[in-house]
Amino acid sequence: MARVAQDEDNKEKILEAAGELIAEGGISRTSLRSICDKAGISTGTLYYHYRTKDLILADILRQNLSGPRWMAVEIEQGNLTRPEAFDKLISALRGRIEKLTASKVYTHMLDEALSGNEVLAEIVQEQNDDWIDALEEIIAFIKNMDTCLITRSAAIMIESLAQGITTQYLLNQDYEQKEETLDAVLETVKRVIRAI
Repeated sequence: MARVAQDEDNKEKILEAAGELIAEGGISRTSLRSICDKAGISTGTLYYHYRTKDLILADILRQNLSGPRWMAVEIEQGNLTRPEAFDKLISALRGRIEKLTASKVYTHMLDEALSGNEVLAEIVQEQNDDWIDALEEIIAFIKNMDTCLITRSAAIMIESLAQGITTQYLLNQDYEQKEETLDAVLETVKRVIRAI
């Protein structure tokens, strides 16, 4: 039992160290050696968990971009009312946008994926599709309707707004009206959902 806990702890250290290094300097400047040094582990321990940097990147993506799938599951299980789902969706979007370190890592990963890394490109596409699918299911539930072109379009628009405002924050982290802008964007999302 202690070995399993140690393995999980080491794996978490690897992912955390890699995420911090990528956020600071990008993927190309993040070596397996630097990950080991930052995590305080041996290369043997790293290779026990991950044979390549791409596998580490894939797990970081999966960890950081799990998205609103959990909320869709809660809805399926009947654990959320429509108003609760609406409030939790807005809260989840706020949390996602405010996680600038995770967004920075995602931006580096997206760049790598668009530069030809097929493994990352596939994972980024899967994560993006899952976000949009879950958003669509949540919107349909909130509006008490079946999924359709309107719910799909709203989900795509909301995802685009989240990515866009996150990009703006990353480009201008000293932006003085950050909170006001985020509030206005989330109010726009609320109005879009109410208008459906």
